[in-house]
Amino acid sequence: MRFTLPRAGKPFRLACWLFVFFLASVDLPAQATDWSVVPDINLGAKYDSNINFNFVGRRHDFIFNVSPAVDLNYASEVSKLTARLALEGLAYVKHGNLDTINQYYRIFGQRQVAPRLALNFRGGYILDSTLNEELISSGFIMNRSRRPAFEAAPGLEFNLTERALLRLGYGFNKVNYQDPRYIDYSQNTINLGLNYLLKNAKTTVSGMVLFRFVDYPSISNFYRNLGTYAGLDHKFTEDWSLTAFAGLNYNWLTSQTAVLDFLNFTAFIRVRQEKLENFTVTPYFDISARR
Repeated sequence: MRFTLPRAGKPFRLACWLFVFFLASVDLPAQATDWSVVPDINLGAKYDSNINFNFVGRRHDFIFNVSPAVDLNYASEVSKLTARLALEGLAYVKHGNLDTINQYYRIFGQRQVAPRLALNFRGGYILDSTLNEELISSGFIMNRSRRPAFEAAPGLEFNLTERALLRLGYGFNKVNYQDPRYIDYSQNTINLGLNYLLKNAKTTVSGMVLFRFVDYPSISNFYRNLGTYAGLDHKFTEDWSLTAFAGLNYNWLTSQTAVLDFLNFTAFIRVRQEKLENFTVTPYFDISARR
């Protein structure tokens, strides 16, 4: 069995350059710093009686798994950096054409650039398959297809006062499918939040506004979401807290549908695509406890 590692695309190279830029800006060893590099490898094997998730024509096989990874951690008085590089190799005994290597590259960095201002960045590049991963994340079964995805999310935190913290973030996510039956999409997210710690030093009141733009350029569809939320978090003890949030989601989406067009004569009928627009408002409520 032989694995072929796919070439990294432009998004991954961009993430690498951002990683290098952050490393170039970290503190010199003259300050107190803490580095750690933690390698890890997992080996496993399993028998799958239905590798294609079909009710008819099921296929079975033994699957060997090799998952090497390395975690990089860096911390100083003003900077923090964590990165993870991981591979997951899957080797099938009978169905060698399904052999694959999934790739996972993630990075998170934070730097205190001023007494009240901190900048942060989260990025990643993932190359996986839609069969198992989509079933785990959404519960839907999709045909096996390679799926590269890129994520970049810069943000900032600014202390307006000793009790008030302003958060601003932007996120970009792009997913491409190698199978033409699936629709590529990109997502842009902007969020603005304000946290205020009450005088009891145990209760934090929060408000957040979130904008989400999802585009499917190949079919000219889009999804827009505006979320407004407010809530509070109360700490009863050091390890027991209660969080409650409520708000409204405003959703606007378009979809393509096939309709019959009779023109001016009933003898001539054609099928054309018509764009439908839908606007909804849905409430949101969440309450959770941690202990």
